[in-house]
Amino acid sequence: MLMNEKELLSDNIISYVTKRNWDKLKPSIEGKLMSGANKCLSKRSVIPFEYLMCRDNVPFVKSFVSLVHAQQWKICDVMFTLVNNILAEKGMSQKPHVIRFLSTIKYSYIPDLKVRLPDDEIDILGVLYQSLMFEGERNVKGAYYTPYYITHNMTKGLDFSSGQTILDPCCGSGAFFFPLHDVQPEQIFGLDNDPVAVMLAKTNLILKYPDVIFDPQIFCFDYFKNDVIREKKFTYIVSNPPWGAVTDVSYFDTGISSKEIFIHFFIKSFHHLENNGLLRFLMPNAVLNVRYHKELRRFMLENGNLSNIFFYNGSFSGVMTKYVDVALKNMPSEEFVSVSDKEKIQLISKRHFYGYPNFVFNVLSSVDRDIIDKIKEKGPLSLEKSEWALGIVTGDNKHKLKDAKEDGFEPVFTGKEISKYVLMPCKKFLLYQRDSFQQVAKEEYYRASEKLVYKFISKRLVFAYDNNRRLFLNSANILIPHVDGMSVKTVMAFLNSEAMQYYYSSLFGDVKVLKSNLLELPFPLISKSLDNKIVKLVDKVVSGDFSAMQRIQNIIYNVYGLTLSQRRYIHSSNMRNKLL
Repeated sequence: MLMNEKELLSDNIISYVTKRNWDKLKPSIEGKLMSGANKCLSKRSVIPFEYLMCRDNVPFVKSFVSLVHAQQWKICDVMFTLVNNILAEKGMSQKPHVIRFLSTIKYSYIPDLKVRLPDDEIDILGVLYQSLMFEGERNVKGAYYTPYYITHNMTKGLDFSSGQTILDPCCGSGAFFFPLHDVQPEQIFGLDNDPVAVMLAKTNLILKYPDVIFDPQIFCFDYFKNDVIREKKFTYIVSNPPWGAVTDVSYFDTGISSKEIFIHFFIKSFHHLENNGLLRFLMPNAVLNVRYHKELRRFMLENGNLSNIFFYNGSFSGVMTKYVDVALKNMPSEEFVSVSDKEKIQLISKRHFYGYPNFVFNVLSSVDRDIIDKIKEKGPLSLEKSEWALGIVTGDNKHKLKDAKEDGFEPVFTGKEISKYVLMPCKKFLLYQRDSFQQVAKEEYYRASEKLVYKFISKRLVFAYDNNRRLFLNSANILIPHVDGMSVKTVMAFLNSEAMQYYYSSLFGDVKVLKSNLLELPFPLISKSLDNKIVKLVDKVVSGDFSAMQRIQNIIYNVYGLTLSQRRYIHSSNMRNKLL
């Protein structure tokens, strides 16, 4: 609950002058949430709970946000006012370097904004700035500042005794500088394209060194355009870069085609490292196994020494993505990479990474790797010779899809109606007029005498059989498999099996079932008699005898040579992944 006006006054959070101005505006401070899928347009405020050191400060943050929004003060002016007030409170406002710093800022001071800030936060300025920004603005700016326990973990052990330097190329309010010890301000560098964030980072550095006269080396520049550090090399570059796709990759000039901005930050930062320097970035888990990030993984393996991958529990407020930090040293590569979290550390040979599709960073246990290798060894065949097609994009579902069958209309299925082996009853009907569709595959694929269809938006493999020449929308994809020695139904059995699901989940982290990933799946050589046996069992499943599914599972386990303990392990892993 937000604090009311009496509580705000009694706790000395706002002044009576502010209260009087507030009364004139008669604002509502309850803060309605704006719905909508596009977070870039979201007008709601999200408190960065993970960035707070003390949860008891949540009421203060909420009330402060309510106050600022009610008064309609500009965020830049609010933060400038807080900067002035906190420096004055610390007795530093008359120091020459502080006077120089404040004189360069053109924001306006708000005399009525008199608040008592909590003194048990490492970065109360960063907390309030993030909380004041609308979610959409934070999303666009990538303004999700890194919690202290992460910045501490990523910077612990750094040695500054011989003049080593550190850079954060997107420093925000300076989160990675707080945990640094035995380092002088002239060894610290930061960049950010947000002038308010730069102001806060400079302030936090000044507060970190209250007895030192210096000008913080924090610059408001675009890292990909700035001239300040163009030729400079750094011992350490540690950062949490913005996550999110961009449109024009030529802007970055890194030689990488990916549209993910954090990848370009990583590549450019590596080229700013000294010999034997360390690059350590916080990035989404997807960098480890999603095909789209293949270029980055290859860069890490072929440049320098990939030394550490550290997993974290949790996510940022307003963002569901899990994250890891990855360390790359500018030195010759060593054989093993350390993979760790708070509980355990394991060493994994990089040769394993080269052996998997798309250089996937398979950081699984030795048990997992043994199973993956066994399945791969027993599966020399693939879907390479198969035919693929996309479902129909009507361009106007509202008018072209009907809830009941009309003259000339026929059933059309979506991904929601696809289950393992069989299709659920369709809910929509479509008049098949090819020229009226926005996207449509060749008719021969829809009308094939036998085909498989699978969920496109899914982390799991779900394939169904169709021999009725039915239509599908684009949430379902079509596969006409051609695997030596296997009938269409047998291919479906393998794709729906626990063993194949385990292999797929272990190596790929995409939320879409991509053709490129399916092409990497290993299919074994089988006899004609075994193919016939599997087909008969599939026919039982399709006809409604689902007890035959377990017999199919056992056959496929046997084909891959998996032991009973390995089968149990696969089953429990699949069940665990299904719940995630």
